[in-house]
Amino acid sequence: MREPLRVLLAGEGANELGSFHAETPYRESGDEFGVIEALVRSFSKIPFVVRDGITWKRIRKYRSGAHASAERRTVLGLILIAKERGFDAVVFVRDSDGDAQRAVEIDAAIAVSHEVIVGAPRVAGAAAVQSLEAWLLALAGESRTESMSAAKLEATLVERGTRYKCTSDYVAIIEARRGAEPPHDALSLRAFQERVRAALLDDE
Repeated sequence: MREPLRVLLAGEGANELGSFHAETPYRESGDEFGVIEALVRSFSKIPFVVRDGITWKRIRKYRSGAHASAERRTVLGLILIAKERGFDAVVFVRDSDGDAQRAVEIDAAIAVSHEVIVGAPRVAGAAAVQSLEAWLLALAGESRTESMSAAKLEATLVERGTRYKCTSDYVAIIEARRGAEPPHDALSLRAFQERVRAALLDDE
């Protein structure tokens, strides 16, 4: 029986990371899942264990290649941290917040990660268009969520009985749809799903 993959998560805050969003000395006891871990568990059947998490603002940017964008160097910095700390895989989500270039830079960083960082761990990451809330609503059955404004996303969640920015409510949406395929118009969510499945593929 294979050993579970040791995974590092990265995201913008508590909704993404659950109990792992706080720095270690201030981390409360308990194992509250965040959205990223819940998504990975719903997308992949490969055994894994989340060993730690890091918020986006705490990632040190990769120093080489100063010509590259800050976004790209942050992703590469994250992958380097995962390698240095002995993780088998790193999984991250970043809101695009209406910035289409953010997704381009994230994709570019992932594409070159194993060339730039020798021995890099497995990587699965994506920019959520427009935000994590769009992904959740898509899983809940709403269409065209990637084109909704932030205000519309919030209002639609509340109308459905989901507390806005409530991690447990967000995770409940994912767990209720475990195993379901994302809608065809949820392009960034489907891309993330494919990357999770590829990165955590059992290739032994």
